[in-house]
Amino acid sequence: MATKGSIKSPVEPESNDFAYWDGASWTGLDVLSTPNFHAVGTQTMAFVPPEDWQQGVPTDITFPVADGFDANLFWVRVRATTLL
Repeated sequence: MATKGSIKSPVEPESNDFAYWDGASWTGLDVLSTPNFHAVGTQTMAFVPPEDWQQGVPTDITFPVADGFDANLFWVRVRATTLL
């Protein structure tokens, strides 16, 4: 994940809001394992892909067009609800 500027870290994985794009709106995602946002390096999360998960840029995102980049992907959103 790349970010720009100063960010704060989520307190605990339980304080995050995980969602996926179903083609019309963000829908809550049941996550089996969550990233450790306090650790350095590559982090992973695991979930069972929802049956209604749809490809395409969510309507609330302005996505820049880049040569050779396909924006028609599956989207997952992680929002920190509590920060350090």
